[in-house]
Amino acid sequence: MKLLISLQVKKILSAFAKNSGVLSKIFDRHAVNSTLILMYHRVVESDETNQLLEPGMYVTPKTFESHIVFLKDYFNISSFKDSVSRYNKNLESTAQPRCILTFDDGWHDFYTNVYPLLRRYKIPATVFLPTNFIGTENWFWTDRLAHLIGNCDGDILLDAMKRNIRDPLTRQLTRLQGSPQARLDKAIRILKPISKDTIEKTLLDISAVWGIRENPPGRAFLSWEEVEELSQSGFVEFGSHTANHLILPILDDETVRCELNSSMDELIFRRAVDPDFVTFCYPNGNLDERIVKLVREAGYGAAVTTMPGWNLQRADPFILKRVGIHQDIASTTAMFGCRITGLI
Repeated sequence: MKLLISLQVKKILSAFAKNSGVLSKIFDRHAVNSTLILMYHRVVESDETNQLLEPGMYVTPKTFESHIVFLKDYFNISSFKDSVSRYNKNLESTAQPRCILTFDDGWHDFYTNVYPLLRRYKIPATVFLPTNFIGTENWFWTDRLAHLIGNCDGDILLDAMKRNIRDPLTRQLTRLQGSPQARLDKAIRILKPISKDTIEKTLLDISAVWGIRENPPGRAFLSWEEVEELSQSGFVEFGSHTANHLILPILDDETVRCELNSSMDELIFRRAVDPDFVTFCYPNGNLDERIVKLVREAGYGAAVTTMPGWNLQRADPFILKRVGIHQDIASTTAMFGCRITGLI
């Protein structure tokens, strides 16, 4: 009930801010020296998949199209490369603030649900690819976990509760309480700080305990043929999201360099990027001074974070801020406008 009331209040306040002209005034103040970078993940109908969707991971195609229409009224939507060139060369500001659309992970629904809209409205976007997932039928561990939890019914849970599960982590995860979404949220928080090998073993254990196939059916990510088509369209730029989408600060220097270099090499080999300007996105937004230094040394031209906010002229190109967008907080254009200005 509290969530519903909060959402309703946000809708009312957002509508007031938009209709009263508050949003327009904020955008005007940003026009001189600011760039807004938006962070999307998936664009998909909530019932289009047969699995739970991780919170904050999607907007619907209808919602995304409404965002485009809104942005075109208030912003100069530009490519990543063009915007960073303006930072570096201190070019004359545009009459409107600049906006960059970015999409993390390279989901296949970018090709089916986003690309047609980019062509229709003639606007650019950047997609950050975890290169070892592209062209495969592999899924992120978070989505495999969502598949397991989403297909675990009450009988399976009760049976697992009776079993003697020796591994403490597997036992903890298979006995989480609450709705499927609540259990998924808790499980992801528990597993995120843990090593990749431990996560993989735990997912296999859960799959065996529950008797559910570990991987979701179908393909999650873009194919390299689709990457080539998108790259040649003139509307889509690509960047690196590492090779394996690992949390970088918990890795040693050698492993981080391997993730950075192998991903860049693959993108250059596939002719998906300009070798003189390859952009980077920190997986899960996790970074520290060591990781930023290694990204610079690897030869990337810029890097985006998940830190919220706008980027002022001459911002450090390796710690660029972004505003995360998802359905729950951007289902109306008024809420979307308030989200990107920080009002909600």
